[in-house]
Amino acid sequence: MRNELTLFPFWVSKFGKDPEIITLSDQVLELRYRRSKGNHKLPDIQLGSDFWQTFDLYIGMRRAEEGRNNLPVGRAYEAHLICMNIFTPIAHRTFWSRWLYLERALELASLNGDLLFSAIVLRTMAEDVWALLELSRFEEALSRTSQDLDKIRKHGDLLFSRFLPPLKDFPDLPGSSLPHPFEGHGYEVLRSAFQSLNDYVHPNYGSHLLALFPENSRALSVLLRALIAIYGKFFEVPWVEEPLEEPLTELPPVQVRPWEEETAYLQETILPEIQQHRLQRGLASSHDDPAPNLKAWIKRSLETQEEVEIAWNVTPDWFEPLRSLAEFVLGWTDHDQRLYEALIEATQGLGVALPFLDLLIFAGARRLALELEQLFPAGRPSPDREPLDWFKFCIKAIELMLTTTQHKMNIMLWALVRELNDRNPVGSMLAMRSIIEHYAVAIWLGRRLDKAWKEASRHGSAGKLPINDFLRIEEAIAQFLAGTKGTSEAMTAWKEEWKQLGLDKAFNLRSASEKGLAGDVLGFLYNFGSSVIHGRRARGIELCPPTDKQYRIANLSRALLTADLLCDMKSYLDITVPGSVVIGRMESLHRALSKEHADWKKVIRTVLVPKEKLRKGVDYFGKGTLDDPFTFANGLYYYDMFTRLCRQVGLDNEKRQLIQAPDGRFLDEVPDAMGINWYFLTPMSKGE
Repeated sequence: MRNELTLFPFWVSKFGKDPEIITLSDQVLELRYRRSKGNHKLPDIQLGSDFWQTFDLYIGMRRAEEGRNNLPVGRAYEAHLICMNIFTPIAHRTFWSRWLYLERALELASLNGDLLFSAIVLRTMAEDVWALLELSRFEEALSRTSQDLDKIRKHGDLLFSRFLPPLKDFPDLPGSSLPHPFEGHGYEVLRSAFQSLNDYVHPNYGSHLLALFPENSRALSVLLRALIAIYGKFFEVPWVEEPLEEPLTELPPVQVRPWEEETAYLQETILPEIQQHRLQRGLASSHDDPAPNLKAWIKRSLETQEEVEIAWNVTPDWFEPLRSLAEFVLGWTDHDQRLYEALIEATQGLGVALPFLDLLIFAGARRLALELEQLFPAGRPSPDREPLDWFKFCIKAIELMLTTTQHKMNIMLWALVRELNDRNPVGSMLAMRSIIEHYAVAIWLGRRLDKAWKEASRHGSAGKLPINDFLRIEEAIAQFLAGTKGTSEAMTAWKEEWKQLGLDKAFNLRSASEKGLAGDVLGFLYNFGSSVIHGRRARGIELCPPTDKQYRIANLSRALLTADLLCDMKSYLDITVPGSVVIGRMESLHRALSKEHADWKKVIRTVLVPKEKLRKGVDYFGKGTLDDPFTFANGLYYYDMFTRLCRQVGLDNEKRQLIQAPDGRFLDEVPDAMGINWYFLTPMSKGE
């Protein structure tokens, strides 16, 4: 029983000699053992005409009371009390469905060692426990209060917002005053747990370190403490250990599958179920593929053998950044190839995606993080005194930002696949919302970087680096990599310095998400996922049999749509291109300024002065022939200038082809309207 109830068994075993982890794990075991004796079945619910009549009466009563000051308080209170007495047993019964799905999502994440997704689930559980405690406090007041109309109205507001059936065209009660989570005395422990998890839920410093270096993260103790707080308060709710009356519906046991089986089950079982739902609702035709991009992503991730062989032959040191993790997991050391093979076979409980292509990205992100530390041990160089080193630092940091985002989205995509396969209408929404949030933040940051560069490009006419404009680039990078509202993780050198400079403030996620998702279907899906996380949707009453089936499959369909949209190559380019372009621009400028005897004033004015039209002999050179291809002035970013010059001289850059000239140089070959080819000398060199 002890092994079955251990939370995060893989990580607890690896940190098993840590006295703090031992103590926390023992406390968790006690709470989970107590919880194991309670209800684990979905409660069936039938809402008869009496309930609906009372529900309609209550809404009508609230409408009639709105704005009135001359109510007979005693009679009004008694009318509310009648409604509360009908709603209360329903809330006590139906909340279980949502809670069981949250527990199920946590259990699946625990068995897979997924600490990132577990933090999301636990944070939602903390808010749900607050709602249960708040409800029980209102119920306790009912037995003592006969005249407090305001309090019983707030009781109704809480029931209406989180426990009763949601009404599509009537989201709020008239004159409602919705309670704010964790306000007031008695919720300090839950509030603290909720806040401690935020660092791992959002694209914050803690979540980055956990994703990249789980063997060094302090997240395990944070999550165990959070669970202790959550279940400690859960058991303070007076009626959560009371047995439920039949009928109850048994849920199937949680299943942990290897990646290959997980993806096979998704494609062979879950996708046809979702497609059938869409056909029945008129949302798809019989010829539609429910997830072409997701299936292509899965196919790429599982085609490993050839890629592995190429990697060991072409870049034999690719695994080096993962060596310390492998040694931590396996408990022994050997050469990289042997460690790789053992790591793949050793465990599913690592919490990171193990397909080879995902491991490549994981290794690349760890390498960049380590290089940032090793190349800049004293922290970030001064842009005023060491501008060339500062450029190198920012380039490396943007690369880390992009690769970390891709790695974390891969982790969350695998979490989403697991929740889809478990048919979890709550867990799938939590994973969906997280992956959209990472996408939205990446889009927003890319736009900020591009805007900052364009601002800098308007202020280079004096031939000096516009440091204040460039600092906005660093601010965006720092907010992503180091931003937090509070972390338990150890400080890196650059995190410490950014903190001293005040650049490590967490960004406004609502603003970033709204701007990053403006006009996009993902914006609707993100908002829906947010409503699920905060208990406004996927309430217990919506998930109770026998009417839950359609609702569950609808949520799975939303999650699948998100996964498919974000596996599209366009979404990948949306995330990576803006940041990659700024990297290219910075590298070009850095390369030009680093040359011996470089004329800084000339280079800066060439690169950072707005150009209505590229000037031959100043901005570009050559005739565009095979023997004398177009080249660009030192410091100008090739791909920016290539696109602009193509447009300027009437070439179709979409039809370009990369060729190799007889002398070994690489050229872009582009036809004009007459079919005549023009040539550009690319920045590529042999061996790249």
